[in-house]
Amino acid sequence: MPQPRVLDLTPRYEQTPIMGAAAGFAKGLGEQQTAQRESDALKQIYQQYQQEGGGIEALMKNINMNPNIPNANKVKLIDQNIQMQKHNAELQKQAADKYNKAQSRDIAQERNALLREKQLQAHQEKMNKQQKEAVDEEKTVNELQAGGASDQEIELYKAASVGGKTAILQKTLDRLGRSAAPEGTIPEGIEDYDKGLTPAERVKRQDSRFTTQGPLVNKNNEIVGALESEARSIDLLDELNQSGKVGEGVHKLNINPKTGDLIIPQFANAEEQLFVKTVNDFTVKAKDSFGARVTNFELDRFMQRLPTLANSAGGRRLILNQMKLINEINSLEKRAAQEVFDQYGVRNIDYADAENIARRKIASQKEDLRKKYVSYEDLARKEDSELINNIQSKVKDGYTALRKPNGTIKQYPNKIISNLEDKGYKRL
Repeated sequence: MPQPRVLDLTPRYEQTPIMGAAAGFAKGLGEQQTAQRESDALKQIYQQYQQEGGGIEALMKNINMNPNIPNANKVKLIDQNIQMQKHNAELQKQAADKYNKAQSRDIAQERNALLREKQLQAHQEKMNKQQKEAVDEEKTVNELQAGGASDQEIELYKAASVGGKTAILQKTLDRLGRSAAPEGTIPEGIEDYDKGLTPAERVKRQDSRFTTQGPLVNKNNEIVGALESEARSIDLLDELNQSGKVGEGVHKLNINPKTGDLIIPQFANAEEQLFVKTVNDFTVKAKDSFGARVTNFELDRFMQRLPTLANSAGGRRLILNQMKLINEINSLEKRAAQEVFDQYGVRNIDYADAENIARRKIASQKEDLRKKYVSYEDLARKEDSELINNIQSKVKDGYTALRKPNGTIKQYPNKIISNLEDKGYKRL
């Protein structure tokens, strides 16, 4: 059975030259309009890309979604933008590398310049230091030579290292300091215990001497003051004794013959009261002169040697003269010691040496005073002997005369003599 045929009823025209030219113009115009729309779309996309500052991903997205750009061109545009982005990144990298290299080069040059400057400064400082050390060494050598250092010590100092120079210099100065240490102000004949010490050792010794001897020197000054007060009291007693108003006439009846005290003080005249008071004040002055450690027994013995109203005017004068001499001797010794310390200083002389110098200075004067005192003692013994003989001639049978601890004399029965002697009474 025959197959049916399909007929193409579409009218066909043969293309003429004019029709071909018109078709080409229409096609070109369409392509131009398409390109214009594509260009406008790209401008809009790029403007938005620059304003928003988006990345390549946003740009690709906008190109892909824009309907005015043909699909065939989208891939090409996206690829071009990617290549452009890579190119820009490469340019930026090259620019950054050039900048960093330039910066590194400038920093290196600056660092090298600074390093050279520091090296020059360090070199100059080293040269200055060496020059100063050379000047100081020359100065030190000159001082050592002037101070008496030996040639060997100087050569050792020059050859030593910096640390060695310090040790050698210290050792040399120590030796020179000892050998050149002043012998002090100690006079001839007294050992100078500070000789051979360095200045530092000398100061330490002097400080120790001052600490130890200061109180002793102060005490010596106090005793000098007490002796001066004692001398004034002795002079006062002497004036009262020579006034003729002490223990004379009827006033003898108001005097205890054993103790020399006033029986009724109110009946005594002013001179007698002052005399007794001044004698009693010697107890306090004795403590000032002899020190606070003086015992009661020593005070009693001292008081026994003082004049009393029971003594005759001549006896009191003899006792006062002896007291003056004792006071002069004591004052002479203490003042001489003080003069030595004033001359040499408490720091520069030992106390024992100062006393030795003082004793030598006053030896002649003290001997004269001693002889004078002995003459008074001889006279006192003679008068005492005459008094004893007078008393002995009046002692009754069966009695013995004894001197009491207070110095007075009395006769006692023989049967109690031994008991009294045990208590300090003494035979004449």
